[in-house]
Amino acid sequence: MTDSYKNLVIKILSEMLWSLIHVNPRFILKTDDDVYVHVPRLLSWLDNYANNNYAGDKLYGGFVSGDNGPVVRAKESKHCVARDCLAEDFYPSYCIGAFYIISTDVLPSILEAVERRPVFPVEDAYIGVLAKEIGLQPVDIPGFYFRKKLADYQREHGTDKTTSRKLFEMFIDV
Repeated sequence: MTDSYKNLVIKILSEMLWSLIHVNPRFILKTDDDVYVHVPRLLSWLDNYANNNYAGDKLYGGFVSGDNGPVVRAKESKHCVARDCLAEDFYPSYCIGAFYIISTDVLPSILEAVERRPVFPVEDAYIGVLAKEIGLQPVDIPGFYFRKKLADYQREHGTDKTTSRKLFEMFIDV
């Protein structure tokens, strides 16, 4: 398979299936290669979620998009979704693709939903559509979205060691 944006959904779902079969973890974290994840903070949040959630682990969480973003139909866009792949004009809420986590207890249902929903190239929205299909609401994980781009921060504050340390401390405090 050629590694391209259009194949990203297939690649992500294949990785999830492989993990389920060969590793069988409790959760799968999907993150872009340019995203910093404060692992101790995430593990603490997951422990707290698992201990306080009466529905068991069932989790699809990350930075949740606003409700009902419009589906792009313009054929020249890489985000174009054909109406025969998704009839709705607006996406359901979903976790933004830079970072989300799914508990493996819902993966079999998500993978079964793929058979009912044609794949389209907007990976994060597609996972959100599958989650909605199985009745799984996205959970906003607070503190795991760095709202300022690193370049913007460096432009405003410089790039010396003190500034780099302050930036690191911001990540630690998230």
